[in-house]
Amino acid sequence: MAGNTLNQTNNQENFSKKYLVMDIVFYGGSLNYDQGSGNYQELKKITMYDGSVKILVSRWALRYSMLEMGKDKFGWKLAQGDDLQLTNSGGSQGVVNPSYKKFIEKNQIKLDILNYPEFDLFGFMITKEKEKEKGKKEKGEGWTRTTPVKISHAISLNTYNFDTQFMANLGIMKRAGGQGSNPVNIEEFYGFYVYNVTFDLQRIGVLDDDPDKKLSFDERKQRVSQLIDIIMNLKRDIKGKREDLSPWLAVAGVYDDMNYDTYMDRIELIKKERQSIKRLEKEEETADGMLKIIEYISEEDSRPKFRLNIESQGIQKDNLFGFCRNNVEVEICSSSENNNVEFIKNKDEFIKKIKNSIGIEN
Repeated sequence: MAGNTLNQTNNQENFSKKYLVMDIVFYGGSLNYDQGSGNYQELKKITMYDGSVKILVSRWALRYSMLEMGKDKFGWKLAQGDDLQLTNSGGSQGVVNPSYKKFIEKNQIKLDILNYPEFDLFGFMITKEKEKEKGKKEKGEGWTRTTPVKISHAISLNTYNFDTQFMANLGIMKRAGGQGSNPVNIEEFYGFYVYNVTFDLQRIGVLDDDPDKKLSFDERKQRVSQLIDIIMNLKRDIKGKREDLSPWLAVAGVYDDMNYDTYMDRIELIKKERQSIKRLEKEEETADGMLKIIEYISEEDSRPKFRLNIESQGIQKDNLFGFCRNNVEVEICSSSENNNVEFIKNKDEFIKKIKNSIGIEN
């Protein structure tokens, strides 16, 4: 991204909508492990209201994968070295924050911090510790930015059945001349997950304490455009494998105010059974002449189907649209005929529609 450019407030240089809300369903495996104990590696889990256990991928894990993909695909500048500081307020290990010396000048946040997508999109806290006089405790100063792009945890739509894998490093242990096999138990899961991303568009690339200080509108559009591309093509590397977190199903809505809807808790996974009968005709030559043979072949399979409940007050059809893969079926639940949602099968066309809906020119 080019160097920052100061822009004075210009109402014509802004996104056409204030909020973009995306609900994403993807298929993935074991994506986020908890602390565990000993040689047992445990997945993050959460218990739902009905007592079922679902697998959880934390929003911090999703954010990490988004930033890593932004760095690799678009050359995003991520903070490191002198960009960061370690304070002593977090115990023996301390807490890592953006550097006070680099990003604070005359008690104000410097515009340069917005050149770092992780701080612009996902917020930050900068602290300055005061020197302590003997026998006194003094509070330091702090500057914060509430995240303009909010990411929820990803929750599995499938119930976890406590599948595990037992494995050992027998070969490498022998080569090292050690004893035993270094065994480990790992929890495993494969299924569909759902999560939400909400963009507060008009705060992206803008300093909260001084709205006249902002990146150029071209830079702001580019950053939002790139994040949309990342979400729609997201990958995650974990434990020697690369997982594809790109959507099987996505619902996008654009809104003028905070009265927006999310459908994360209104997407239901249904296993659809399909049976088909094929009629096959062929001819064979026999001693008595040509023989016509007719065969009937029965085939059964199952495929994912999603039920989307869009019952809500004040939804405009033009503000809500979706994407689903070719092998995915979506059932819309609504008591109103005006609440039908257009689902686009082509991912590039869906991305283009999102960007056009918020005023990003392609």
